[in-house]
Amino acid sequence: MEAIDIIYSSNMYRLLSDETTKIWHYSTYVLFDILKTERETGNIANSYYVEGLVS
Repeated sequence: MEAIDIIYSSNMYRLLSDETTKIWHYSTYVLFDILKTERETGNIANSYYVEGLVS
């Protein structure tokens, strides 16, 4: 799978596209950590950085 496909199909990207979450202002390091956590655990809610944004 290409990197761009991984990003566009992720829940992280859905949150990034939703302006109400305001995660677009997070650093690239934090966004990578969110995506990495989602890929490793299968659940974006396991990321410290999205606590309270998803259930």
